Amino acid sequence: MKKISQLKEDIHRSHLKISLAIVLVLKTDDIIRPAHYLCWAYAHIALRQNNNVWDYAAVPLWGYIRGVEPVDQKVPCQDRKLTIDVVLGATVELGGNAVLATVILSRSTLGPVAGPLGWGLALVVALYASGGVSGGPPCAGGHLNPAVSTALASVGKFPWRKVPQYAAAQYLGAFMASVVLYLLYIDVLSHFDNGMRAVPPAINATAQIFATYPQPYVSTGIGFLDQVVGTAALVLAICAITDDRNMAVPKGLVPLAIGLSLLLVQLVFGLNCMAAVNPARDLGPRIFTAIAGWGAEVFSFRDYNWFWVPVVAPHLGGVLGAWMYGGLVGLHWPEDGFDMENGGESVRMKRVSALDTNGGHKSTTISHH
Repeated sequence: MKKISQLKEDIHRSHLKISLAIVLVLKTDDIIRPAHYLCWAYAHIALRQNNNVWDYAAVPLWGYIRGVEPVDQKVPCQDRKLTIDVVLGATVELGGNAVLATVILSRSTLGPVAGPLGWGLALVVALYASGGVSGGPPCAGGHLNPAVSTALASVGKFPWRKVPQYAAAQYLGAFMASVVLYLLYIDVLSHFDNGMRAVPPAINATAQIFATYPQPYVSTGIGFLDQVVGTAALVLAICAITDDRNMAVPKGLVPLAIGLSLLLVQLVFGLNCMAAVNPARDLGPRIFTAIAGWGAEVFSFRDYNWFWVPVVAPHLGGVLGAWMYGGLVGLHWPEDGFDMENGGESVRMKRVSALDTNGGHKSTTISHH
């Protein structure tokens, strides 16, 4: 029987056939392009990389179907974490944007509350789902947000060389979620706008279901500041929640605490420009909408002076939040603590950073929206 490694070339030749099959099945023009591009891109990325998710997940499945002898299928930590960022990032994106779709397409007035609740609960569910897979060293660290990955790297808690890999996984997850959401709501979308896809401030605009757009009266500068401050607050909260030297939040409550932090940030900063606080949550879906019928206007909005804001500002805000926590709180923990459980005996405190994904330190899956 063939070994798994010998199947890669066969699979590579098959990916265009898979794309063609999707194109033939999905007859609607608005669906053909994103579905085809997604399938083609996924096959290319997966088959051109070594030691990746495809090698340890899709290839064994392909081999099983074809009766190929299995080989070692243990998934390395790196691939497991990247898988988490793709799948769970897509889960958060799908959950949050599905709530926005429900609110916008039903013309509900509950958007200012329902939207933040959707994002917060989606994050809680995603973090609880990944806790058993990524919650312990050394395989911990599903970030779900490029701003978080960049922030951790800026304070030495994550290797810079891995940031591009994580970011690619996070953007891919957000794009995949947009495809699924579009397929689920395509009939409602067409009924809502009669097939005329538009961006805000049009009356029947639907592009804001997928990506963020500012209020007409909010300037680009204020929107940029809003994103920086909002992301800084989220990352600072994540640092505090996952730092065992602080309040030592029980492991089972960490996802809930982080989800509530996102909920608060969404409620506080959602009015100006929908509080992206996650570059992948905005750029991935924005690219999808450009492909799926909304056109170049999703980028040319405000003469190309907006689409970059939800990408650049959250990165800056994340770095600012991580450094603020490290400088204002993290650097001031005493080496010796007072142990209340042992009769007040002074004990040596362990310098454990819950954000450190290297060196065998404890870590917790963290993110956003």
